[in-house]
Amino acid sequence: MKFDHKVVAAKWDETTSKWNMTVRHKDGTEETKRPNFIISGSGLFSTPNLPDIKGITSYNRPSFHTSYWDHSVEYHGKRIGLIGTGSTGTQTAPALARAAEHLTVFQ
Repeated sequence: MKFDHKVVAAKWDETTSKWNMTVRHKDGTEETKRPNFIISGSGLFSTPNLPDIKGITSYNRPSFHTSYWDHSVEYHGKRIGLIGTGSTGTQTAPALARAAEHLTVFQ
């Protein structure tokens, strides 16, 4: 296992039945590995997938992805819009609904 490394490329080689993988170390150096398999432990929120909604970047109210939860935002008694019904949206919705004045879920 390698922790704190970034996989910058991984391509399956049919002829050798191995991966050609380039790994970047914390110091910025890169190394090529040829493993039989790769197990990703990056986690669900390593790269948030933001929705392509016109005006989302100019919205002037608190707005954030659940992987970057802003604990300074007071949402009790507010009108909240929750975008997404994946596992995190489903887990977040009940607590938001109890605290909010109104919760709208966009699927």
